[in-house]
Amino acid sequence: MSFQSNQDYMAALTSLIDLWCEQRRLRHLAAVLPSFIGFNGLTDGWAELSSGLRCAVGLGAEALPADEWDTLQQLSRDAEKALSSR
Repeated sequence: MSFQSNQDYMAALTSLIDLWCEQRRLRHLAAVLPSFIGFNGLTDGWAELSSGLRCAVGLGAEALPADEWDTLQQLSRDAEKALSSR
């Protein structure tokens, strides 16, 4: 999975968050939602989002189905890339 634009990236993240809401994955939501809601597209926004995604990754692979885990890891990696390119 790769994202061609920030819109693609945010669409994938929004879909994952929507799925977690339906599944009541409160720990994952608690890790990601503050930085997602406050995301401003600037360097500090990417830093906060990257940190939140890393926290969600830190909950471990066993906490998510494989497809959600793969998406989460890709989102986390790409947030780091976006941050390092600024």
